Amino acid sequence: MKKHQRIYEISAVLGISILFRVVIFYGAFAPHVDAAEFATFVREIAINNGSVPTVNSLYFPGSRFIYPPLLFLFVYYVSLIFHAGGPSQGYFYLYSLFALAVVAGSVKNAFIYRKTVNPEVKGSRALSFVIPVFFGVDIYALTWGGYAYIVDYLFLILLLFHLDKGKWNRYDFLYGAFLSLVIPLTHDLTWFIAEASVTGFLIFNVIQKRRDKAIMSSFVLIVSTVTGIIWWLPRVSFVVSAISIGQSAGAGFFSPVNSDYSALLAIPFGVPVSVLAALELMVSLRRHKFEPIDAFTVAMVVGAFMLLIIVRDPVIAARIALYLYTFLMIIVLKNIHIISWKGVMGSRHMRWNLKPKKIVALIVVLLFAVGIPSQFAISSSASHYYSEGMFLYDHDLITWAGSHMQNGTILAPEIGNYISSIDGLPVILYSGFIVGKEQIIQREVALDLISGHINSSLMKLLDTYNIRYLILPLSLMEKNGSEHVNIKTPPLYLMKNFGDYSVYRISYMQLNQNYQ
Repeated sequence: MKKHQRIYEISAVLGISILFRVVIFYGAFAPHVDAAEFATFVREIAINNGSVPTVNSLYFPGSRFIYPPLLFLFVYYVSLIFHAGGPSQGYFYLYSLFALAVVAGSVKNAFIYRKTVNPEVKGSRALSFVIPVFFGVDIYALTWGGYAYIVDYLFLILLLFHLDKGKWNRYDFLYGAFLSLVIPLTHDLTWFIAEASVTGFLIFNVIQKRRDKAIMSSFVLIVSTVTGIIWWLPRVSFVVSAISIGQSAGAGFFSPVNSDYSALLAIPFGVPVSVLAALELMVSLRRHKFEPIDAFTVAMVVGAFMLLIIVRDPVIAARIALYLYTFLMIIVLKNIHIISWKGVMGSRHMRWNLKPKKIVALIVVLLFAVGIPSQFAISSSASHYYSEGMFLYDHDLITWAGSHMQNGTILAPEIGNYISSIDGLPVILYSGFIVGKEQIIQREVALDLISGHINSSLMKLLDTYNIRYLILPLSLMEKNGSEHVNIKTPPLYLMKNFGDYSVYRISYMQLNQNYQ
């Protein structure tokens, strides 16, 4: 492949990846769910004048800042260039994170294309272009605001490709060190996957007596481990408490994360890769010949064992499955020549007469004609799912909150993340994906208050965190009924209705009377 042709092709992959992802979210308030939470972390850093705080002021105020901060630090310092201020500051954080995730996912696709395309194999160019661009799980992650995951997954893919190199020079070691530093400081689960994958690859290299690769793997593992320990050791109590929590979504009937429908939205992404993987496996078994094991194969096996966490936490297991999908995608695209060998599938011993070139061509045509439009519809549906019900965004409520709810902490569903990131107000969430004993204890305050269970713990925590307001979505009322939601009597007084939300003021005087 000529150099200028490769540049054109990689640029096309990058450009179309960005375009496809932007079009899916065009016309909607793109950043959903976790996006506003991440923007709140950026604002926490802004409040701390560009340093990582030890204690949150806005996100579960008084709880520890535990999220790896590199992405948030980057967005904060970029925002200083544009001098964003007031409510526009929060929106700048939101859309900057969205843009970074779109670009990171697209760069990953371009890199996968560059590393997997085989000009000598017909269909390789088309498949290495179509599958990452239109079936990458970063599209699904964008629907729920998994920006840190998307950015760090780019770093992980770059690292695994780098580990497959035969030998490293000093610049390779510097590049490996850079990736090993940024991975643990960008996303926690990606770091755990990286640690497990590199450890597995190190063991495999030692067994195979591949000295150079064993040294490379050891170097990467040491740098990544030391960096991760520096960040997590002061927060080890959080890690222990998070492990002790059975369900990371953990809010019972208040948590829309538990919906089966949301998990099913990710399944179609794996269909084309699974079909190709099955074909490659069938041909390999028939020929009794398999391709050499690489870093992605090891990561795939290690990740498969990590799926056993489903017994303890289905939410984390579902996230791990997304990593495995991309590992499998790369393995399949690197080995697509297996089903392109002449005569392998056109043999008289097979039950069909289609030759491999025709099979690959048929798959590509189906992906273009059926798969891409379907994928667009599925992704749009996922985006819609994460922008309604308990996730619903309400611009009027956020604007009003900035002027009328400034003298206390707010109990809220996911819209609370927008209030904290855009209005800069302290919020405790009572629904959604939460990991950490501190946050769950605070959330119990909201659940007790909503259900009318006034007790000493509720009174103490309300006073400790100066909780003054409660936001309830109509979807919560309709879903759970009066046996779980008690707002018809004091101490809750209606302040304002916003179509899909109602805002209540908490009367401490009435609370004390009811408690006594």
